[in-house]
Amino acid sequence: MQNKMTKGDALAWIYIGTSVYLAEQAIKRRDELLNYLKEEPLDIGRHQSFLMGLDRLKGLENGESKFVYDRVLEILIDNPTNPEVNNLVLKTGQWYSHLQKSSKKYTLEDLSKVQFSLNKYLEFKELNFRLKNDESGNFSEAARWIRDFDLSTFEDDSIKSRVVELKDSFASFFMQSLLTRIAQTPEDKELQSLLRLTLENVDRPDISQYEEFLVESLKYGVKNPHDQEFKEFLIFSLDKAPGIAGVDSLKIYNTVLDLFESSESQKGLRVLVLDVGRWHFSRKNWVRRKPKPEDEQQMQNDILMRLRD
Repeated sequence: MQNKMTKGDALAWIYIGTSVYLAEQAIKRRDELLNYLKEEPLDIGRHQSFLMGLDRLKGLENGESKFVYDRVLEILIDNPTNPEVNNLVLKTGQWYSHLQKSSKKYTLEDLSKVQFSLNKYLEFKELNFRLKNDESGNFSEAARWIRDFDLSTFEDDSIKSRVVELKDSFASFFMQSLLTRIAQTPEDKELQSLLRLTLENVDRPDISQYEEFLVESLKYGVKNPHDQEFKEFLIFSLDKAPGIAGVDSLKIYNTVLDLFESSESQKGLRVLVLDVGRWHFSRKNWVRRKPKPEDEQQMQNDILMRLRD
């Protein structure tokens, strides 16, 4: 037996349909206002018309109104010193805040926090530019920035997303530049210090560049077997090498064996070969995190096969 629709059910469906229609119209009107502003984002007259349109806009949900504020912030990011744009952000922030259920109001203090975050972003952007142009002294400055990076200082989501995107790009570029530089002069202690610092704060460096850096470091280490400080740096770099689907540890192990075989001072290099070999077999046996007894025997056999007469 079919249920008959009551008068109340019909009214409910009409209400739902009307609400959906009004919400769609509100979003359409919102987008029209934003497109209108985007055409001439620095025009004061458009600012006033845009704000008047916002005051008449009804039916937006929280996220949909936040979208308006975020788009206005995009204009501020591109025009940080324009007083009219700052005023536009303030007025739009007040409009957005008024729509929220909380009693919090958007004030000049909120705008100053946005400006602070924006200034940090612009400083970072300038540093990124200078590093890419390879100006002297920027390696140290960049490494300190990555170390001290604190996302909590960026309160606004729009600016924060810009900062995160730039930070990831910056860190990746910086690491590539640093690995290229240190591969050329692995004995440079300042570069070693910067790489230590950066590896603590960058998740995954470029695999091929890291392998090249390790190979060049091994070449220097083999030529300077008594440089204990460098050896410690080399072991640190091996431990920090990207793991699963990362650096080819067998390639690095074979490299040190080849260097050992061609060296005139093999006696002082046996320990280095064993250190690299144990690192390789520990990576190979990632569940145990250490070489097996047969791996130790394999390393001894590899060394014996490469001994010079």
